[in-house]
Amino acid sequence: MPALQLKTRGRWAGPVASIGLTLALLGTLATVGQHSAGSSGRVWAVASAVSMLIQGGGLAAVWLLAAMGVGRLVMAAVTWRRTVQGPVAPEAPQALGHRVWLQTGLGIAAMLWLCHQLGVLGLLSGRAGPWAAWGLAAAGLGLLADQAVRGELRPEKWPVMPAWAVLAAPGVAVMLLAACSPPGWLWGSEGYGFDVLEYHLELPKEWARAAADGGAGRLWPVEHNVYSYLPSYMEAAFLYVMALAGGGAKALGGEGTGLIGCQMLHAGLGLVTAALTGRVVWGVAKSTDQGIEGSRVPGSNGRAVFASSVAAAMVVCLPWVVVVGSMAYNELAVTALCAAGLLAAIESGLTPVRRAVAAGFVVGVACSAKPTTAFLGAPVVGLVLLGGIPRRHWAWAMAAGAAAGVVAIAPWLVRNWAASGNPVFPFASRLFGASHWTPEQVARYTGAHRFDGGLLDRLRLLVSADRGALHEQWAVAPTVAVVALGGALAWRPTRRVAALLGAGMLAAVAGWLSLTHLQSRFLVPLVVPMAVTVGMGAAVLLKWVSSRGGGRVLERTAMVVCALAPLSLAVWSVGIFLSERAGAGGPNGVLVAGVGWWTGAVYEDALEARAPDQRLAFLEDRATPPSVVVNLVVAPLQVEGSAGSVYLLGESRALYFEANVVVHTPWDASPLGRAVRDHPDEPAAWTAAIKAAGVEFVLVNFDELSRLSERDRWYDLVVTPDLVRRWLTEAASPVKEWPGAPGEGTVLFRLRGRGLGEQGATHGGR
Repeated sequence: MPALQLKTRGRWAGPVASIGLTLALLGTLATVGQHSAGSSGRVWAVASAVSMLIQGGGLAAVWLLAAMGVGRLVMAAVTWRRTVQGPVAPEAPQALGHRVWLQTGLGIAAMLWLCHQLGVLGLLSGRAGPWAAWGLAAAGLGLLADQAVRGELRPEKWPVMPAWAVLAAPGVAVMLLAACSPPGWLWGSEGYGFDVLEYHLELPKEWARAAADGGAGRLWPVEHNVYSYLPSYMEAAFLYVMALAGGGAKALGGEGTGLIGCQMLHAGLGLVTAALTGRVVWGVAKSTDQGIEGSRVPGSNGRAVFASSVAAAMVVCLPWVVVVGSMAYNELAVTALCAAGLLAAIESGLTPVRRAVAAGFVVGVACSAKPTTAFLGAPVVGLVLLGGIPRRHWAWAMAAGAAAGVVAIAPWLVRNWAASGNPVFPFASRLFGASHWTPEQVARYTGAHRFDGGLLDRLRLLVSADRGALHEQWAVAPTVAVVALGGALAWRPTRRVAALLGAGMLAAVAGWLSLTHLQSRFLVPLVVPMAVTVGMGAAVLLKWVSSRGGGRVLERTAMVVCALAPLSLAVWSVGIFLSERAGAGGPNGVLVAGVGWWTGAVYEDALEARAPDQRLAFLEDRATPPSVVVNLVVAPLQVEGSAGSVYLLGESRALYFEANVVVHTPWDASPLGRAVRDHPDEPAAWTAAIKAAGVEFVLVNFDELSRLSERDRWYDLVVTPDLVRRWLTEAASPVKEWPGAPGEGTVLFRLRGRGLGEQGATHGGR
């Protein structure tokens, strides 16, 4: 976190206190809600958390530190032969007050950009993956090491972490502990990681394994998963982490270190977001209050330090950040880069055009991590940038920023154009074409990703508890931000920045209301401007108390009031975490078993010498997910060549399936739907068509199919639960059933009349 230099004897107080409290809280929370009872179970839970933190966190640390090293080159390009007009001579540029911090943001942007290019070239897939990944890591780490020995990062120049950093410890502890659990277990608000299992990690797994399976072996769109046509810069980073973990067939191997590493990387970006956000607050406070060193605020060396610590803690203690940060999502890449964009916007040591280039590049990469950044993050950065430079420079600055943004996002546009003929597929189909999709698919996808209500309906959802600002995972953050914004507007030195941030947030909310299907999580990019506003509000409060001649008691009281904001968020985050999976073992229910609980690796030794039917009997009475039965019973038959593929019907969460599967998202073409359209009312013909695709088993998730086809109408309209039941009653025999709602559940069927000696074809990127 940012801080002014302290005396050497106090240099380690902040890090020791913060890291020590974080680890203590993490260890304590790890003992709650896990299957293994007794003291030995608690010890195993703590040991598992520490192991995943070291292994997965180590991979994430390699990525982040390498990114910082790469950022050194980008920073050098941005500052090459720079001049700044001011009181000094034109050829004597001002010092870059945020150089190392800005380097970190630029490096993360450049690393995401490079990961995408390496992935498209196929250098992160198959056997080549580990070599390319570790080669880039070595280059980045080497640049960083040289900077630590000879440059700005010499240890004696490291910024001091203030003691106030302990405010962030509870949020960091919960986020890191949650990231130690395998994907798919936590967070009911996110469908227990539905998107992660469907594409955030599933696509990198497919791309990583394709070369080993005889496929193309590169980051490229696939027709069975429309999300592969999104920019995927963060998914490229996950592919890189999988390559660091061994790549290819090892993407899910062992303890699932690669998957945990991906979650840890996203959590790490949350920590970077907090650090950069705090630095923005520190920079604003320092530029608007020249009396920082002489501040009377006790326990720190200035209002700026305390305010920046509060802002940073607001970020990592917010429940939404804890939830998404512990998952392999892309939101926190957006927040980290938007914080870097704000830092570039206030960097007085750069000319307006160079500020715009830096801000435009990081925001362009943020849009390539999640396209909604274009209207949820870019307005805030753009307004602060323009508000801080003279109007005469606006035209050149906007042109330079736009050019840098195009460089950032162009690889996605070129890739999509080459793959589909539409550079922004699946969007703008009327303008650029729908590629391989039918008009019905376009209509279903478009309808599901927009809100059809009127303005009043949209505003009602904005303040609702299920989809808006009153969602429990926002807690008190919006209220605190509004109050803090009022305080920052009231103080003349921060009024301009506060007004720009407020206008940017209003523009982002307008974009959310008009351009999205109104999900509360989509507002997460506003975490950065909200936290900056809270930090400025804290600085204003302390300034006001000091200017009124308040004594140490009043100043300490004001600090406690400010500290209550992030601490209340931390309490909320802990409460939400402890309530997860209340009826299924608690939040740490599979912390010890890990990824093997989903893949079946925990049973491999017990089943090694058993035949498939004996394996099925062994698993019958155990609470195992469908992926375990498919991996341990069907996959061995596929290896022998005596069984065909498994068709996942109504189920698109394929991450943990090791067997050959036919899978598609709700929006993509359905093999059964195609067969029904080609042969109406001929179930035998449907069976023949499905068998022709190499399918022998059908795994039907009736719960999900009912939701998608009957309630939401997102699935192929001809594939209904009733049609599927009628077809499989005639064509297949049930193998195993997982109960669900009455008349629903998940069932594994085996098609009749299939010769076991026939080799099944595969589909779905396996």
